[in-house]
Amino acid sequence: MPAELPAATPDRSRETRVASLMLLALFLLTLLMGVLYFFSSGSGNLSGKISFASIITNPRTLLIIVVMFLFVWIISLNIWRTHFINYTTLHKWPLYAILATSIVFATGILLAQKQAQLTLYALVTQGGSTTVSNWKAMVLQSSARSLADANIIVMGSSQIGSAVDTRMLQKLLHGETVERYIAPGFGILQYQMSKDGLMGLHPKIVVCWLSEFDTFRGDIIPANRLKYTVTLSGLVQLVSLLGIRETWNNRSELADLTASSFLQLWRDRDLLRPLILAEKGELRPANQLSRDNHIRKLKETIHRSKLLDINFASFALFAGEMKQQGVELYLLEGITNPMAMTSYDPDGRFRLESRHRFQEMANEIGFHYMTREQMPRVTVSDFSDATHLNHFYRDRFTRFLAGYLLKVDEAGLVNAEENGE
Repeated sequence: MPAELPAATPDRSRETRVASLMLLALFLLTLLMGVLYFFSSGSGNLSGKISFASIITNPRTLLIIVVMFLFVWIISLNIWRTHFINYTTLHKWPLYAILATSIVFATGILLAQKQAQLTLYALVTQGGSTTVSNWKAMVLQSSARSLADANIIVMGSSQIGSAVDTRMLQKLLHGETVERYIAPGFGILQYQMSKDGLMGLHPKIVVCWLSEFDTFRGDIIPANRLKYTVTLSGLVQLVSLLGIRETWNNRSELADLTASSFLQLWRDRDLLRPLILAEKGELRPANQLSRDNHIRKLKETIHRSKLLDINFASFALFAGEMKQQGVELYLLEGITNPMAMTSYDPDGRFRLESRHRFQEMANEIGFHYMTREQMPRVTVSDFSDATHLNHFYRDRFTRFLAGYLLKVDEAGLVNAEENGE
């Protein structure tokens, strides 16, 4: 009696391919759910409602993400194992995780291209500019190689933006190219982190604006702002200033900045969020807050902060880099509404200490430092709110700044090319 032939093994290659696609789809869906959860659960800071720190330090958020991921992952593995393959081939599942991660990185690389960045910016600003888009505009401008080299860069926050009319300054300086490197909330740590983008404009002169308003604040690294211009080299320099204790205290912010330094998707999450979730509206800039509320907020935020020494050390690194690159640095002592200054620095100690440390820094490194007393006299009526000067004072100050820069023309700092130097 002939031996029975073994039953034919059904060909499940097609089912296996379908199962593989299902697993990949479920994995990507899990990633998407996690990203959307990141978008919808932040701390409400300047850059939107997204904060890596709020995710890392919030146990409930972490628990929900972990449970969600494990639930979807276990279901996908069970579907694959039960219906299509056996246990011996489960070692293949990391390939799909790697593939999904590769797709995320590839998308980030494509998004980082100039045309993609410009398209994203155009989509976000269809309904008007926002705080976030203003930051993006600053970064795009510095990376646009089609721009002519700028002789003079006015750099800093909206405070110097309200004090200097760059178009008028350019005319008063007889056609010298003047560009803005300005964004709302541009803090003192931002200078060192922005130097690579700044040097892309090849400036001869950089004009900055700092005071106790910038130095005496910040117990935590402002990752929500630094992420727009962060580089790995800049991040390494920042960590070198922090020390062990502050590095640990800022571990979430440093993780955020590390991800932003090489993953464009993470860096641009505040631009992508309103597009994905179809959100409208944005945080109001500080100058739209009532003056009294703004002054009250400044009193709470300006103090002898944990990052005080780091703030000064960071700007010293920036100033030293400018000196090495042959760039003339002009640091103007920032001006704030006297009503606000009386509230957050009633005895003037913060201002005097900042002035003393900046003056010592200027003497040691070699840059120009101008105090408030050397500038045009300012009163409460010269301010449009608690921190920003009005357009009347802006015209007066711009003329003063132009005259000041022209005074050093004899050293060849403004018209070096015309003088043949």
